[in-house]
Amino acid sequence: MFALRALRIGKIYTVGFRTPSALAREGPAIEPFNSLESLQRARMVGDDAAPFVIVSALGPEKSNLVGMLIRVFGANGRGGSNNTRKVFLDLADTAGIRKGGDPSIVAEQSGFSAYGSADTAAFTTVETLRLLVGQNVPYSFVRLASGRSLF
Repeated sequence: MFALRALRIGKIYTVGFRTPSALAREGPAIEPFNSLESLQRARMVGDDAAPFVIVSALGPEKSNLVGMLIRVFGANGRGGSNNTRKVFLDLADTAGIRKGGDPSIVAEQSGFSAYGSADTAAFTTVETLRLLVGQNVPYSFVRLASGRSLF
């Protein structure tokens, strides 16, 4: 959440978890999706200029719900055709078999830039090494060293 605040994200939508009130007070506006009303409120907001992020922590068994939510915002036309204005961050562990479609693939098809839990771990490792040790380690090396493919 601190990194998203530094990037001046307009709004953060969360799925599957609650944000601590201390983070919600000091950061960008955070809207949890926990009901149909919260989804309708989010769709009514017409701030096309600011980028926004959808952060999901729902597991593989609920990937269809996340996919539908992404399609709603992708079809909304929010942010135009520029996919750098819409980011999908999937924090769920992808080791399990997904019963539905992969939300990251749905997000990319809907005009989002999609990042998974492996991307988040690699970015965190790169920043930790940079801050603690003072060394700039390439993101691609960290992904390769973690035993996961780059693509």
